[in-house]
Amino acid sequence: MATETTIDDRTVRTRLDFLGFTASDAELLKSMEPWADSIMTEFVKEFYDYQFKGPEFSGIIRAYGATQDGLEAAQAGYALMLFDGYPDMEYVNRRMAIGELRARINITPQWYITSTSTCSIR
Repeated sequence: MATETTIDDRTVRTRLDFLGFTASDAELLKSMEPWADSIMTEFVKEFYDYQFKGPEFSGIIRAYGATQDGLEAAQAGYALMLFDGYPDMEYVNRRMAIGELRARINITPQWYITSTSTCSIR
């Protein structure tokens, strides 16, 4: 049984404050946006090439009608949002929706942690 999680702007700010994420950190990320944009397509391709090597992952994804190209586009969009500056509710709500979808189809964080560590683009 799934539980609905809600979060508000105050909670987001509290969590970011706890992490020590400041306005200057947001400015730094924003300044790196051109670099991120220049490498993102290649990064997500490498990321999902690794993911789709395994029949279990690719089977789950294909069973839900998704494709590698579709996941690459979605992942690139999400990752580039990290360089928008200070995270807002749109960012948080999008991440929560994606997390809930992944939980429903049993794509757990272990899949992504492994692939992120294998990407060579710096």
